[in-house]
Amino acid sequence: MLRAADGLIELGPDSIAPAGGEPLLVKEVFEVAERLALAGIEVILHTGGRSLEPWMTGPVARLFSRVSVSVDGGTPETHDRLRGRAGSYDRAVRALGLLAEAARHRRATHGRNPWLGIDYVVVRANFSHPRYEGGRRTPWRTKRSSVWTPCRCWRRRKPASARSRAR
Repeated sequence: MLRAADGLIELGPDSIAPAGGEPLLVKEVFEVAERLALAGIEVILHTGGRSLEPWMTGPVARLFSRVSVSVDGGTPETHDRLRGRAGSYDRAVRALGLLAEAARHRRATHGRNPWLGIDYVVVRANFSHPRYEGGRRTPWRTKRSSVWTPCRCWRRRKPASARSRAR
């Protein structure tokens, strides 16, 4: 993994966001992130939060400039169904709380904290979920959230030949 990080450093990117599963399950994730950060590369973490343990919050706040947790529904039932795992909504909300506390601690001791957000992919199963449930805010509270919305996900596009004939 460190040789791969060295290869990435040679390419000189501005930022890197490890993807393709849950980065926090990779044993060397903090070593790799540290090597990239020391080379002046912004390291971004996208996590489902399920595997985040309390001891990880210090290294996450120190090494990653931006952290986002995936929340796939405004209710535990929807999120867990979309993720295919019971309890994953509670783990994501728990991860957000742990990360928010680590960010506050980092800001108090080092004058900066990582950007903390929520990735929320809009799909048919969660499209109608309100931001507020029962007159109160949903359990996650961050300064910002990043929302990724797929284009034309609710209807099929006509083939290019059919579109050009319609003009």
